Amino acid sequence: RCFLSNFEGYGLSLLEAGLNGMPIISSDVGIMNDVFLDNDSALVCLVKDKECFAMKIAEMRRFSDVRKRLSERAVLVTRAHIMNRENYFKRYLKLWKNCL
Repeated sequence: RCFLSNFEGYGLSLLEAGLNGMPIISSDVGIMNDVFLDNDSALVCLVKDKECFAMKIAEMRRFSDVRKRLSERAVLVTRAHIMNRENYFKRYLKLWKNCL
């Protein structure tokens, strides 16, 4: 999955890609810094850095071990980031209580 966005409010498609074990190349937008790390669970470039994207795409195509490692790590970090339904509602309730 190559994600070349200049701006992203969240980046749900990145989480979906990660959960499905797709190797990710993305600009540094949305949730990238919160979930994925460059050269660990994704390949990340600054917005509009064409040279970086060209280099990372070539690296991904050339090295199957890089694709495999990124895919495996993407699944792990995405699963760790996503909370289950019960924890989501507990967190939501806590946020509401803090507002009162």
